[in-house]
Amino acid sequence: MIAVFTRAARAFPGRECHGCRALAGLGISVRSAHVSTLGPQAVDVFYVQEAGAEADVPLEPGRAAVAVTALLDALLATVADEGSVG
Repeated sequence: MIAVFTRAARAFPGRECHGCRALAGLGISVRSAHVSTLGPQAVDVFYVQEAGAEADVPLEPGRAAVAVTALLDALLATVADEGSVG
């Protein structure tokens, strides 16, 4: 089973790359990532699983929580680096 995480915020170049890098740093594989945009807003969807895990092995709830935090931290750090939030 693959866990699915979705995040919505202002669109900017490289946004998905930062999220994928944060997840990879945790040993979580991104099986697929998709982005939808509408004006200045974007929605990212990440389909993830533990690196090297069988397809039917879900993330443990604690690992999923850590992954969500990493995605949010990566997004906030990138927006802060750009000098604007919103």
